[in-house]
Amino acid sequence: GRVDDPSTTLTPVTKARLQAALQEFGNGEGKKKLTVLRGCECTAVNLSCDGPDTAFLATVKDKHGNTTEWLSPLPVVLATGFSLGSSPSCVLRGLSDWDDTGRPILSPDCDEVEKTKGLFVVGPMVKHTVDVGHVDDGLRVPSCAKIGGLKTDEREMLEPEDVIFCFIYKFRCRFALVAGEILSRLIAEYHAVDSAGDGSIVVDQEGHRKLAEVERMCQKWKDRGMLVTDLSCAVCGKVEGS
Repeated sequence: GRVDDPSTTLTPVTKARLQAALQEFGNGEGKKKLTVLRGCECTAVNLSCDGPDTAFLATVKDKHGNTTEWLSPLPVVLATGFSLGSSPSCVLRGLSDWDDTGRPILSPDCDEVEKTKGLFVVGPMVKHTVDVGHVDDGLRVPSCAKIGGLKTDEREMLEPEDVIFCFIYKFRCRFALVAGEILSRLIAEYHAVDSAGDGSIVVDQEGHRKLAEVERMCQKWKDRGMLVTDLSCAVCGKVEGS
């Protein structure tokens, strides 16, 4: 797997801003306004009406399982999108099977949860293992490249790599894919007139018109380099369709 994927760490800019904030507000008497709780996870946020003013009560669990509560006058963001399967705050608990990294097992075609049909995932929990290609005469050839008539047994195959769709510029490349799949299924459900022998669904004229609109939507995203359907392109950095 990849160890240099920026999706797994803070960006250099964020690290620098955090370090500057800690230097200014994280030390000293009277001016400490920032505390970093390492190895902890916020598992719940509730309104607290005990006092005259509304406050927010955050429940925090450390790596040993000990729970503490923190009271804040400001809203607390419960960022469950980054919570993996082992986390009690994971929004997909009970709805998905998990890989060895704690991420949901999804269909590579449309990021649908394999355990719960009709449930799709976008964002930092999306991960796919991709065949990245082979080595030809010492050169790395990505699996999305045209390789002519080279026989499989003449290649030195590369180890599969993990692609994590975390950063906004990465997971937005799957938005149109998920949206297109959901729209296509709804159109098929409401405009079906017959079913073919191979299991496919025949839709009416209005259904064909709507499906064509979905295709045009997806093509617009692809033309702007913002739609990834070939996962090998996400590894090699090639813009799909170019």
